[in-house]
Amino acid sequence: MIVRMLRMLISLALLFAMLYGGKLLSILIPIGISDSIWGMLLLFSCLVV
Repeated sequence: MIVRMLRMLISLALLFAMLYGGKLLSILIPIGISDSIWGMLLLFSCLVV
């Protein structure tokens, strides 16, 4: 049960990291794409690779 809970916390931390990475990208590349879209693109690119 503890291992399952730890996996869920790691997954949640990864999602938050992608969200904040998207915020950083939207600041660095100001072309009008929202933070959440950048975060989803980051998450997708990590899942594909």
